[in-house]
Amino acid sequence: MSALFCALSLWGAGGAARADEVDACVNASERGQELRDQGKLRAARALFVTCAAAECPAIVRKDCTGWLAAVDEKLPSVVIHARGADGRDLADVRVTMDGETLASLLDGRAIAVDPGTHTFQLVARDLPSIRRTLLLREGDKSRPIHVVFGNDQARAEKGRTFSVPVVSWVLGGLSLAGFGALAGFGVSAQSAVEDMRATCAPGCSASRVDAARRDMILANVALGAGLATLGAAVVMVVVQNTGVAPKPPITAWKLGAGPGGLSLSAAW
Repeated sequence: MSALFCALSLWGAGGAARADEVDACVNASERGQELRDQGKLRAARALFVTCAAAECPAIVRKDCTGWLAAVDEKLPSVVIHARGADGRDLADVRVTMDGETLASLLDGRAIAVDPGTHTFQLVARDLPSIRRTLLLREGDKSRPIHVVFGNDQARAEKGRTFSVPVVSWVLGGLSLAGFGALAGFGVSAQSAVEDMRATCAPGCSASRVDAARRDMILANVALGAGLATLGAAVVMVVVQNTGVAPKPPITAWKLGAGPGGLSLSAAW
């Protein structure tokens, strides 16, 4: 260390201005080492660039050049790619990291960052901002960050929470009422059919046959109403959470009475 100061003293004997330059170079090298050891590689790099300049003494410049190369090897970087909901690339995006502005526009180039866990916030005009938290390691070069702005992005940022709209609860209640009516009319129709088989078939009165047929029709109406309202409730839930309405695969249900009891059939 004494040899360093002797060399610097001889080199800086040209005057006070030269001495100030020497002091700035030495201070930059010392502060750069401190920041490097604290993991603040970007700030350390800037100081090593200063003390590796041609204006600095050769002995300082040599050390700073080596430290600069080592920091460049360790310094992580990220490459941010932003797209709109239509798939087009977005350049007018402001990027901050832990509250510090990294870029006002995206140009496709890598952005140097310090190692550690950082929260990136991306802001595009008239669109909800996007946050990403990443752990960046030393030597982690050109780490990609892909984001998509748009209507679907807002839902993704909320963690895709599941919700049931009020109308689905109402439709669900109507569906239960329909199934309750189905059970009542179905049991009545089945009971009437079995009673006629046991007492008067095949010569039962028209009024008894009509009553059984009426209950069967009402049971089918209740079945259709219950399934329709249930399907509508499900559709509303799906639309609420995905934005896409499913296509119902079944187009018709029919309840009937047979020798073994009530039967249920579906048509596609």
